[in-house]
Amino acid sequence: FDILNISKLTKERKNTLVEIFQKLENSNFPSIIEQYESNNKERRLLDSVLLEVLGWDKNSIDKVLDKLYQAIAEELKTKG
Repeated sequence: FDILNISKLTKERKNTLVEIFQKLENSNFPSIIEQYESNNKERRLLDSVLLEVLGWDKNSIDKVLDKLYQAIAEELKTKG
């Protein structure tokens, strides 16, 4: 299980995180369940960048997020 340890990131990866924060800092995110149900573009961008920073292969990120978002949305519906 990967955990983001900022102290171990390269300067380039830290800059990538700063850039995504600056891009999304004024975004209005809908509720968490809506983000996953609607495949919210800002949520997807954030998750994609985080997975890239963690070293995930860019080609597999979309496939993983498609499955993950569906599973999270279903779980949130059953808990909500």
